Amino acid sequence: MFSIVIEDNLFVSSIKNFITTTIYIKTDKGDFPDAEWTDFAVQVLSWWCEAAYTLHGQENAQIRVSFIDGDFSILCKKTGGQLVIDMLEGFDWNEYHSECKMSVTIGFMEFVGELQNACASLRMLLERKELTDVADYEEFLRAAKKLNQPKR
Repeated sequence: MFSIVIEDNLFVSSIKNFITTTIYIKTDKGDFPDAEWTDFAVQVLSWWCEAAYTLHGQENAQIRVSFIDGDFSILCKKTGGQLVIDMLEGFDWNEYHSECKMSVTIGFMEFVGELQNACASLRMLLERKELTDVADYEEFLRAAKKLNQPKR
């Protein structure tokens, strides 16, 4: 089991119009970073969509993306139609001192589907709460749309 969880507990910054909400990865092995992790979901999901789009047309490739808060990241290693996802703590953009907290292997298209579901959930949540003017929302929509247009 693998899912990207987005919860309905938005906090909107009055200064820069950024939102945070609970966002984490749920697997049979546990939750990453944890079930109460809050972060800038619009930006995080945008990055993850771009990463998935980059991997889409490749047979063997890897890409590392992070959460914004904390030192957590995921390393996605694609081989054919499979994706190994290492969930890491201790990430530093300049140094790679990371501890793998857990690792799962899923189909690449399963990952894309879960990412699409998370993006749709966040988009509906923001629309329902009339928060489509938050920072980076248009970039988020563009990145999510790319997942429906595979590389050729």
